[in-house]
Amino acid sequence: MKTINLEEYTAAAIKTESRIDGIKSNLNILSSTLKICMAIGNILDMQKKNIFYDKPIDINKFKELNDQISKISINLNSEIEKIDNIENLPKPQINTINPRVAHGIIGKFTEATELIEAMYQAMFEGKNLDSVNVAEEIGDDAWYTAILVDALNINWTGIFEKNIEKLKKRYNDKFSVEKAINRDLEAEREILEKNHD
Repeated sequence: MKTINLEEYTAAAIKTESRIDGIKSNLNILSSTLKICMAIGNILDMQKKNIFYDKPIDINKFKELNDQISKISINLNSEIEKIDNIENLPKPQINTINPRVAHGIIGKFTEATELIEAMYQAMFEGKNLDSVNVAEEIGDDAWYTAILVDALNINWTGIFEKNIEKLKKRYNDKFSVEKAINRDLEAEREILEKNHD
């Protein structure tokens, strides 16, 4: 198999990209959906840090996020029950974000969801981890990353170099739980902002 570099990959990926002029969506439904995604992501992040860094879960924050999800879901359900067809709702255009950037971000979340599904099936449904499917989802995630890289006019090398520089600042070349939990976010942000176009 021929080796492909990241610039070639990006050029190939954007050829298959769906491009739109603007995001047209029901603002209430989209906003509620994104809020639920953020809350779920934050709950999962707490669990990740508990599992891999042994950081205790802030139970009050956990409950607060879970309550947010419940309230947003109830409001979303009541709004949806008022309509016959979600497609018939008015869809104002949202011009506050590049649609390509939104596509990349939403796509990365949906691909991560498919990875979570594969992991869930292996952990709780007794299925073998489908490594072919996992590899496919990794590829799809890379595709969305390539769209973001192109849409934001950034380059892979800069992303990787800054990521490693940030991790060196955090860990000094060796992982530690204490450093993973107690980060100097200002110093890390300074690294990320350096030479950012």
